[in-house]
Amino acid sequence: MIAGAVLHDIGKVEELGTSRRLGYTTRGQLVGHVALGLEILERHVARLEGFPIEIKSLLQYFIVSHHGDIEKGALRRPASPEAILLHYLDEVDARLEQAWRLIDRGPTGEEWTAYVPSLERQLYRWCPGAEEGRPPMAASDWELSRQARKQPSLS
Repeated sequence: MIAGAVLHDIGKVEELGTSRRLGYTTRGQLVGHVALGLEILERHVARLEGFPIEIKSLLQYFIVSHHGDIEKGALRRPASPEAILLHYLDEVDARLEQAWRLIDRGPTGEEWTAYVPSLERQLYRWCPGAEEGRPPMAASDWELSRQARKQPSLS
């Protein structure tokens, strides 16, 4: 499970380029990160003599199923508890990143974002201190708050 979580998006290292600004490489546009991930896995596993085919197959399965549904880019639907979990963790990560990005970009002092079609809702931008009459958070405070949310818990 952990190896699948680490490797499921490994193809993005070749799908996305870094020249001048982050964008897609030509291979990334043509082939996509799922197929590239399978290639990368194959290259590395081929160098390990005796690597168990069962583990290779499971890692391939995590890569091809993490999008969840065929219409969302999965080559196979998740059919094991671990693959289902990986899919939903990936989905939650993507939705929360999208939500935080929209909240961070909103005008200072606004309690709600505009309607977000992909999430089918507006997002509430809780403004600490507003109820005590203090000014709402500045954008830099939101960024510090966002970074703190990304830090691992010590408990």
